[in-house]
Amino acid sequence: APNITDHRPWAAVGGAALAVENGSAPFATNPMTLRVRAAASGDGVVNPGYWGVGCTAGCNLSLWAKSAQSLTLTARLRDKASGAVLSSASVPVAGKPGWQRLSAALPPVADAGTVAIFELLLGSAGELQLDSVSLMPTDAVAGVLRRDIVERLKLLRPGFIRTPGGSYILGSGPRTQYDWKN
Repeated sequence: APNITDHRPWAAVGGAALAVENGSAPFATNPMTLRVRAAASGDGVVNPGYWGVGCTAGCNLSLWAKSAQSLTLTARLRDKASGAVLSSASVPVAGKPGWQRLSAALPPVADAGTVAIFELLLGSAGELQLDSVSLMPTDAVAGVLRRDIVERLKLLRPGFIRTPGGSYILGSGPRTQYDWKN
């Protein structure tokens, strides 16, 4: 069984308390969500990305959220070294019992060499659940692939490409491995 107390790569910001929940997600195929309890304005979650988050052309944010109270999320990219805010967008969350799909556009980051981290911060004390958080460059090919990588692959003239990649045995055990036969 998965370790539902592990919320990596997400980490708490400020006095936020994080918990992985199982069972109330918007998608039956992915029942885990992240509950964020903010004690004060500015609390939330941070995701460092693999080697940072790069959105020099700007990014489109998409996520699913559920909150009993109306609140505002601030999505931002911050310089990992200096802490300077590189890009920011405000995302209103309506207080209602069901899941809602939210989106925002983050402006381009000026310095292409900057290693950024991604934060979602609540504008007040409160609680919400998050699922399917996606931050994609605005110039992504077909909305999902990095343009620079696609252009380099085209130059290689490969005989085949398997996307999205990975292995059919990924999962946290036999029960969660991808069943490629079906």
